Formats: sequence, C-alpha cells, structure tokens
Amino acid sequence: VHCWVLVLHGKREVASSFYLEPSTGQQVELDTEKYLGIEAIFNHTNYWVNMQDCGSGVQEVVFDLGDSTLWENMFTMESEHSMFVKIPAAGESAIGDEDSDEDGFDEDEYLAGCIELPHSWTEPIKISQL
Repeated sequence: VHCWVLVLHGKREVASSFYLEPSTGQQVELDTEKYLGIEAIFNHTNYWVNMQDCGSGVQEVVFDLGDSTLWENMFTMESEHSMFVKIPAAGESAIGDEDSDEDGFDEDEYLAGCIELPHSWTEPIKISQL
C-alpha cells in the first residue's frame, strides 16, 4: 500500500491534474504506469471509494467525484460546516423533498435522519509563520 497526493486542475492556477509523490516530492503524470490502482480519495470534507476497475493500472481512472457510478462518497454533507451525515430511509433519496421549501430542503426532516459525527479529539493544527 502506498499513498500519494492527487492535485486536481481548476484551482490555484493548476493547469492539469497530477500526482505528487510524497517520498520524492516529484510531480507524476496521471497516465503513469508506476501506480497499480486507487482504492480511495479523501479530503477535509469527504472520503470517496473508487468503484472503477484498476486492473490495467490508473491510466484510465476518471476523477469525476460527483459521479456515484465511479466514486462512492462516504459522507453526504449538506454544507461545508455541517457535522451531520444523512442516512436515507428505504426508497428515499438523500436529496430533500421538493415541496419542503423553495430550495427543496426541509432541515427538520433532514436532521431527523442524521447521525451526529463526533468532533475531533485533536486540537486544530496551528502553523506559525516563519
């Protein structure tokens, strides 16, 4: 098992996506033959499990995290500040009922089907400026 950083294009003037190899600090192209597969991706808000076949390596992996046929997300967050995970009832969508309000979201109904995640037991990391 090996971990590396995936940097996706589109923000902070990143022109094309690439991997960052943590053991060397080198930039590695997405079509590399060095990596055999990707099990999961995570960031500060969610964890996605790769549902794609990596039998031929990572060259053809699609990084559309919004496509649930390619990536299964573990936490459905309503907002970036939410600490709740929606557990839909059988036959129910995780998306709010359109009749609930103008946005289609009924907060009371949503919270009734949620689990409150425990807060982190660690203190926030503080990086001093040098």
